[in-house]
Amino acid sequence: MDPWLFLPFCPDDLEAVVAIESQSFEQPWKRRALEGERANPGALAFVLKASERAAQSDVAAYIFLRRQMDEVHIMKLAVAPEHNTKYLPLNHIILSGICSHFM
Repeated sequence: MDPWLFLPFCPDDLEAVVAIESQSFEQPWKRRALEGERANPGALAFVLKASERAAQSDVAAYIFLRRQMDEVHIMKLAVAPEHNTKYLPLNHIILSGICSHFM
């Protein structure tokens, strides 16, 4: 079984995403900006959760994308500090999930 699940962002994930955002950036997006980005036409958002805790809102990482014409732009990508280690390159797992989603 894959230890990570790449899932579409859902409203239950918002609290965890806001927490990761505030821990990851010197000038984090506010809750309203994250909600607004998610509501934007062409926006896509995904989270990465550990398989054994996927039912909970235990988000290890997230990515916000915006589709424009035949391109996809990364708007935000962050990994929770407790999951951000050199032994666990979650940003690579997320980008692999995105590639799989669009292929």
